[in-house]
Amino acid sequence: MKFIYYVVATFVLFLSIGCSNKGISPPKKADSNLSDINSSMYALSYCQSHFDIEDINDPLYGADKIVVYKKEHKMLVYRKGELVETFPVSMGKNALLGDKIAEGDYRTPIGNYRIINKKCHERLYRALSISFPNQQDIQESKKQGKSSGGGITIHGQPIWNANGNGDAYTLTQDWTEGCIAVTNVAMERLWNTIKMSTEIEIYP
Repeated sequence: MKFIYYVVATFVLFLSIGCSNKGISPPKKADSNLSDINSSMYALSYCQSHFDIEDINDPLYGADKIVVYKKEHKMLVYRKGELVETFPVSMGKNALLGDKIAEGDYRTPIGNYRIINKKCHERLYRALSISFPNQQDIQESKKQGKSSGGGITIHGQPIWNANGNGDAYTLTQDWTEGCIAVTNVAMERLWNTIKMSTEIEIYP
């Protein structure tokens, strides 16, 4: 019985994710290179085989703070107070309308959180879970008779953009359910370097 519970729990760990939609669709006038994708890297087995990899040679290794500016669509990564990398990001479809108040409002939260988990994703590559909602978020939502929801992550790109040839398009759009999307290259670097409990601050 314990073994069955372990298997189910592991399966949920790898598959559960808040931003579970397929993401953004390809542009109508799609580049022919978009069809040249390697979808195998989205497979659960592939992700599991890379789950514990650490890249100690990446400048991001040892980073202790992530800062996201919603209006600027930028993610800044710091180590001991020094800026080591800046990534462009996409956010929730309604991210610029304000703080996340309710589940399904397609807004990206504002506040201080931590990275709490790594997750594989068969549609959006990989993800780092954010500790949303905190107690303040829950209370603010309750005041309006809402549920704050959860499952906010930093995640990668939809499978049609596995090779990154569509990054120039996806990064000009806000298309997630409230999560923070980066390129797959950026996601892999974050995945291989960011430790659990790393601080993440999200600003308007």
